[in-house]
Amino acid sequence: MKPRILVAGLFVASMATAASAATINVPADQATVQGAVTAAVNGDEIVIAPGTYVGAVLVEDKSITLRGSDANNRPVLALGRTGGSSGIGFANSGMLIVGDGITVSVENLILIPDTANIPDRMVQTSTRNDAATITASFENILITGNAGSNVPSVTSVFDTATAMGTTCSSDGMYLVNRAFLTSLKAATGVYTLTDVTVIGAGRDGIVAFPNGAGSSLTASGVKIARSTRNYTQWGDDNNNTTAYTVTGTRANPGLLIINNTNAGSGNGVQGINGGGTIVIDHLVHLNNVDPYIITGGNVGSVTITDSLIAETLNDDGLAIYGGGDAPNIAISNTTFYNNGVASGSTAGLWFAAVEPTYTVTDCIFAAGAADRGGLVLNASVGARVTASNNAFVFAGANALTQTIFGSGAPVASETGTITADPVFSSTSVTSLADLTTAFDVTATAYATASSTADKLNGWGDGPTVVVTPTPLAAQAWENYQ
Repeated sequence: MKPRILVAGLFVASMATAASAATINVPADQATVQGAVTAAVNGDEIVIAPGTYVGAVLVEDKSITLRGSDANNRPVLALGRTGGSSGIGFANSGMLIVGDGITVSVENLILIPDTANIPDRMVQTSTRNDAATITASFENILITGNAGSNVPSVTSVFDTATAMGTTCSSDGMYLVNRAFLTSLKAATGVYTLTDVTVIGAGRDGIVAFPNGAGSSLTASGVKIARSTRNYTQWGDDNNNTTAYTVTGTRANPGLLIINNTNAGSGNGVQGINGGGTIVIDHLVHLNNVDPYIITGGNVGSVTITDSLIAETLNDDGLAIYGGGDAPNIAISNTTFYNNGVASGSTAGLWFAAVEPTYTVTDCIFAAGAADRGGLVLNASVGARVTASNNAFVFAGANALTQTIFGSGAPVASETGTITADPVFSSTSVTSLADLTTAFDVTATAYATASSTADKLNGWGDGPTVVVTPTPLAAQAWENYQ
């Protein structure tokens, strides 16, 4: 352990900071992770050597860092049940972080359940009081089932055949403030998730309810696979100032949601329920049973860009249910592929709420079968939609039919270009690398109402496709309107 040294002549505040800045090594200084946490004070860093450590972790009322010493050889924490925290409970959580005004960082760890004492929730946070703030960040974390010595890796998110083991009986992460359990819902949560993977949660993947003023959730490189109920349930419609920000690239999407079965019961929201601002960049929603949903009466604005919504074969790919007081909802450079069922009421993108103003720009709607992958508008929504430079790629020449758009009115103010029958490429996706080239328009058979060539990005930040006019297809669109 690095000693705490006080230097004469420093200000009292500086002395307090110096006194709290120690490094506790596990197992060199403390044999167990919990022993190190108990010994730590505000500002301490706990550094965990590679190896496997059995036991729950309870962090109470202190700002500390828990870090694996090697980001490429992460220590494994086999979490049991903490027994809870006084006045808070949550006895069945594996890693419980509790406190008002604390800041906790957790880095470079693999979290699996202790199979002799499987927790309900692998990671849980809470404030103690309603008028309080908790700040927590998680980076380079894998939460997964215990498959003996063969702990599943991030590549397992693409695997639907191999048993993942039981991660937990309930949620992979439960980032909820004490205020969520009371009528006030006033506590503030500031959460950052970077390169966090949750595989095989017994119920929900990541649940987060940051509520009070100044709350936020920032996510990058988050991957959720094979949960049995809600993959994400962020917000409870009481957080109309909370900022949700998701950022990523094709190679490392901001939020990758794949192969989730939704076999559980009592579902909440598969997505985000309320929020002041919602900004999503590089969302990949692939081969899930239910749609990604944005809903709630308290939504300020929604921006979704450079994303891929594909193979939601039982329902819509992306559904906008709620809206509040006429928020702006903008979707661009996004590919919707093979979503919906053989019905005009489900498709790639469904606008259900009548309050928002919608813009859809530079998107690709594609499917290999009839009545899949299009755009559905509920009655009275069409007049609130502006669509520009979108490609509709379906089976058959000029496949623009009423069933593609469902029972609602067609887009009222389509401008720029509309497409029939460009060549669409959808490669088999079995790894993150495949996402860098899959789901693109690859040829120049493009329909446009203008007389000049145009460009279309589609999914993500891949190569821009320069397209040439096809007046016949453009005329077909005009006839459809």
